[in-house]
Amino acid sequence: MSAAMPARHPQQRAYRADIDGLRAIAVMLVVSFHAFPTIVKGGFIGVDLFFVISGFLISGIISEHLDTDSFSFAQFYARRIRRIFPALLLVMASCLVFGWFALLADEYAQLGKHMAAGAGFVSNFAFWRESGYFDNAADTKPLLHLWSLAIEEQFYLLWPALLWLAHRCRLHRLSLCVALVLLSFALNIASVHTDPVATFYSPATRCWELLAGSVLACLSTASIRDAAAALWRNVCAVFGVALLGTGVLLITREQAFPGWWALMPVAGAGFILAAGPAAWFNRAVLAHPVLVWLGLISYPLYLWHWPVLVFARLAQYNGTPPWPTRAAAVVLSIVLAWLTWRWIEKPLRFGPRARASVTALCLSMLVMALSGLAIDWRDGLRWREANAKVALFADILSPVETRLPNDSCQRLLGRAAVPGTVCLTRSAHPEMLIIGDSHAMAFNSAAYMGQSPLSTVLLAGHGCLPFLSYQNYGPEDNRAAKKCFTVTREGLAMAQQLASIDTVVLVSRGPLYFSGKGFGMEESDPRFSGWSIEALPAAAQAAGSSLTNQQAFVKGYVEVASQFIALGKKVVFVIDVPEFGINPEKCIANRPVAFRNQSLPSCILDRSVVDQRQQQYRELAAQISAQLPSLLIYDTLPAFCSGASCASKDAHHVYFYDNNHVNLSGSARLLEGLSERLAR
Repeated sequence: MSAAMPARHPQQRAYRADIDGLRAIAVMLVVSFHAFPTIVKGGFIGVDLFFVISGFLISGIISEHLDTDSFSFAQFYARRIRRIFPALLLVMASCLVFGWFALLADEYAQLGKHMAAGAGFVSNFAFWRESGYFDNAADTKPLLHLWSLAIEEQFYLLWPALLWLAHRCRLHRLSLCVALVLLSFALNIASVHTDPVATFYSPATRCWELLAGSVLACLSTASIRDAAAALWRNVCAVFGVALLGTGVLLITREQAFPGWWALMPVAGAGFILAAGPAAWFNRAVLAHPVLVWLGLISYPLYLWHWPVLVFARLAQYNGTPPWPTRAAAVVLSIVLAWLTWRWIEKPLRFGPRARASVTALCLSMLVMALSGLAIDWRDGLRWREANAKVALFADILSPVETRLPNDSCQRLLGRAAVPGTVCLTRSAHPEMLIIGDSHAMAFNSAAYMGQSPLSTVLLAGHGCLPFLSYQNYGPEDNRAAKKCFTVTREGLAMAQQLASIDTVVLVSRGPLYFSGKGFGMEESDPRFSGWSIEALPAAAQAAGSSLTNQQAFVKGYVEVASQFIALGKKVVFVIDVPEFGINPEKCIANRPVAFRNQSLPSCILDRSVVDQRQQQYRELAAQISAQLPSLLIYDTLPAFCSGASCASKDAHHVYFYDNNHVNLSGSARLLEGLSERLAR
């Protein structure tokens, strides 16, 4: 641009009240889903509406400034900071303060980690990385919802630079948008079944939704709107509303999402935006003052509602709060959102001294990130009064680090651990091989820590059945990456080559895999719903037909046990421990901040409940035993059940560190029982 030519400035964009109304619809869907998930099952698609709206508005603003040679990266990011930071800082600081009084040490440490990730706008990567078998339930994470904000901010970080480069290189802007939409959508479709967690959290597989809004902005919808007939505008709006309504009714969290399903909310939002403010639905419904007001506070409402609901759930000690409590939490969130918008967001966003406010906001966000890291590094500040009672049991409730591989097998046995497996031993001449999943790791922990006389070597994989021709998959597993059979192959090789091993113990959380669900708190958790056992390609071809999970469970165990028996080993099938469905810390001390009239859970189950849960499990174990007469069955229930009840603790000991894994005391108890079983 010539120095003599003054820069042109874009005309002030016409305010569209209907877009604020669409924001209101989006935030109401999300809030309703989180507060009443059994009623508004598809409400989470509100996040997809936000993505499309953001892509549409941001791309339109950037394009207009580029077309008039007035775009400034500094001004763009300064506006984003003044828009995003104020409410976010307030909500994170409030979570930090309330968590000080309400959260136990592990929860507070987790909050600190998530605060640091939120402050750095990498929450999606943090939750992606920690998602899995040992991850805490979503409703214990007050800042879980920041994953979507992180994806938006990552988009805002890269997209302006791409548009600027396209403008400088005279590339066709619409073609660039369409090409990137197709690429991102193709990645989404390709990976949604093989790696659903990555597909959900990755900006590469979600940015097509923001870019769909960018496509609309590049199509210059204003000129289309002027030329189009009123009928066409109304058809667009109605069709968009129909797509959104259908999506809310049909889409649930059990489906592979985003995948193809995300086309409904994305296309629905696109048609509504394309219809323009003159369409009847946009003008009469979305532009209604109530929806516009709710849309104006939609950002702070999105930020507030989830922490409020999470803390309400944590304070409702025995589970999900009743609907009046959740409704009150929603009302409180709306009030907090309005106060935040009126007294925090507006003054800092539109007030004077822009440069000073941007500097102060950035420094505050840095302090927030460092505070979160410090809390995480200091293990959740266990000395706080909120954690005082539970701290007395910290050694009991903390999992012993027997779930991670080390060099013990390499050092003592000369065998390097197979990648992705856990191999642990204290002896150069182990007498017992324990093989299986994380329950095998917990089962072996007392032996590895020297609190049992048994000489063992552990070979295990997280979430892995000890099978050869079959593979078990969870709803979040990457099928292409999971190779549980390598654990069993290494176990067979070890048993054949180490003459000291005379006993092989097969341990797994069996009911989870063949029933496809967990117990207690996990029954409503999608991470523990939908597990399957599938034949590997060669085995499937040999079998000639598909098997049920139960049939595959029996065949898988019979095949593996037979091979170990053929090596001359004594083989033990362990009937897994009872699952109590509640963390033992909740049976020790009431939560620091709780609603009144709370009764402390006892961590005791009626024996009939356990028997009912394990009925099919025991029937399958009997089938396995019938096919292998030499197989030993070790029943763990007597270790925790007496008479008509089962307990995860007694007057002197706690035996579990979470709702299904034993701790050191529990492991020692189980290994003592195993020794007695082998001595018969």
